[in-house]
Amino acid sequence: MKNRVLIALLLLTGIISATSVSAFEKPQGEKLISFTMDPEIWEVYNKDTQQSKTLVWYRTALRAEGKIYDESYAVTIYNQTEKSLDHMRNRNDEPGRRYCVQFESIDLAMKTNTVYDSRFWRTHCLRKNAPAAQIIHRTFKGENHIYHIQKSWTGEVDEVTLNKWIDRLNDAYVCDINREDAACPVAPLAKSQTSTDNTVTSSSLATNE
Repeated sequence: MKNRVLIALLLLTGIISATSVSAFEKPQGEKLISFTMDPEIWEVYNKDTQQSKTLVWYRTALRAEGKIYDESYAVTIYNQTEKSLDHMRNRNDEPGRRYCVQFESIDLAMKTNTVYDSRFWRTHCLRKNAPAAQIIHRTFKGENHIYHIQKSWTGEVDEVTLNKWIDRLNDAYVCDINREDAACPVAPLAKSQTSTDNTVTSSSLATNE
């Protein structure tokens, strides 16, 4: 239970710490293209606040067992702030540094074709008498918003699964329908299911799970 509370804290740090805003700016054609979650395996929930807009997917089978934070996938949009992506990373890593017996924040190699400033890393947390916690993070700084993708687990994750999700988050990108150097897909992508004010589109970069 304590470790699940820690996972919740790690996941929600960015949401509750964002600069307060009165309303989101109207999107100007900027979108986040990310992985599509299979609705037969995952349940999606909104976690919108004044500061941010979030969609979180929980694995249905685990949720039924009361293990809601054992595996999740979250996409959050923040109103643009003056803070850097490095500041955002430090803020998200802080609970791990504070509460984990052993904590690692590891840089991940990014594809070089992104136009927007981005950070890509994973964290690993060990606690006494509790399963490990792992999160993969991908952030982008757009013109209108800051975007944050998180894939998390409670318990150790095998290398094949971990690398599969690293590849999926590495395929995520931000585009703008009005920019030639950051072109969006020409046609709507199949199985697109993530949408918040037309700012986020979840595409079939990979399938299922």
